[in-house]
Amino acid sequence: MIDSRGKGIDVSVSFELQGDFSAPAAGIREQVVALLGDSLSPDRELLFVPDALWVDVSPPDAEDTDVTMELYGFRENVGIHFTLSKRNLEGGNVHMWDVVLSLLSHNPGDAVFLYNGDRVVLLRRDGEVTLNQDWDWDDEPTWVRSRLPADVKTESIPVARGD
Repeated sequence: MIDSRGKGIDVSVSFELQGDFSAPAAGIREQVVALLGDSLSPDRELLFVPDALWVDVSPPDAEDTDVTMELYGFRENVGIHFTLSKRNLEGGNVHMWDVVLSLLSHNPGDAVFLYNGDRVVLLRRDGEVTLNQDWDWDDEPTWVRSRLPADVKTESIPVARGD
């Protein structure tokens, strides 16, 4: 991957937010651009925060929607892929969580937030948010939990699928 200055970044961690939101992928992408604002590289075609985070927003393919329906009970209409750079994991993580929590608060519907495509971090079904108790929440910014609904549940959510 190349950043806006032509330098390569070392990709290390990936997450994905899959949602059945009322807004289409193009509308969610506009929200991501607005949320990241000045942090983004000058080329807004690439949703890239230099040395921290790469974001791709797209509609899922049919196979992905089938898998999401089978595993989580809803058909996603948007997939938001986050890739954090090894150079600035903490900064990328802060930007990512800000986007995820903002999207969830402004877009009703079912959603699942996955680490590496198979480990559930957070699941929202029928308006109820469940955090995976097996996720290492101590590694996340302290403000993450304060921005979640007060009635959030915590329980073990098994790994869904392998890559």
